[in-house]
Amino acid sequence: MKKLSKVEKNFIEKIDKKIGKSINNYGLIMHGDRVLVAVSGGKDSLVLLDSLWRRLKIIPVKYELFAIHIKLKGLSYQIDNELIEKFCSDRDIDLQIYEEEVDVNLSTKTPCFICSHTRRKLIFEMAAKMNCNKLAFGHHMDDAVETLLMNMMYQSNISSIPAKVSMFDGKFDLIRPLIKVRDKETKQYSEIFNYPKMKSLCAFEDKTKRKVANQIMELMEKNYNNSISSIFASMQNVDKDYLP
Repeated sequence: MKKLSKVEKNFIEKIDKKIGKSINNYGLIMHGDRVLVAVSGGKDSLVLLDSLWRRLKIIPVKYELFAIHIKLKGLSYQIDNELIEKFCSDRDIDLQIYEEEVDVNLSTKTPCFICSHTRRKLIFEMAAKMNCNKLAFGHHMDDAVETLLMNMMYQSNISSIPAKVSMFDGKFDLIRPLIKVRDKETKQYSEIFNYPKMKSLCAFEDKTKRKVANQIMELMEKNYNNSISSIFASMQNVDKDYLP
């Protein structure tokens, strides 16, 4: 493992504390949990997995940590399986890699919907098979605000992604320990440790509704640095008396 400078160490500790605060505030992980982390190969899921692994070394709460990567054949982006395998092996984390063939041209659904739906279906199935009661995704604060904007613009609905939600009559909880962490923070975190990167990105990522929401967020943050954090905080401070 890389030896960190004092500045790098302080930054990593700050982010790990943010993650720990989310875990404690929302009751995301308890003693004895079996936690399955969905690893896409991107920076966010690797930050999540790494932080949860290090957390086991410093807290009395003990849980089992597993990782799963779903590889969908037929999509443009590529992941280096060997790098993910080494990432998990270096931390003694059990990694399951599951491959599935998909053809986005044979469906009337959008490629993004097919990708997301297929991945989640397989991850849910594997969580059940592995008897994991917690399923962790690497969604962060920016993802939550993007989802809020998308739902408002396209669905006329005020909702986002929760830090914790019970699935399938309580068989397991879907948790998001990075919910208080910014995208720029996971980027800096991954650069410090030089995490492996995707070989190629999704061909559809610049054509999605999420990209439009992201551009709006960039414009807001350009004019007001704390806009994303403020919008996120507003979701926990709703005054229904002053809504139509």
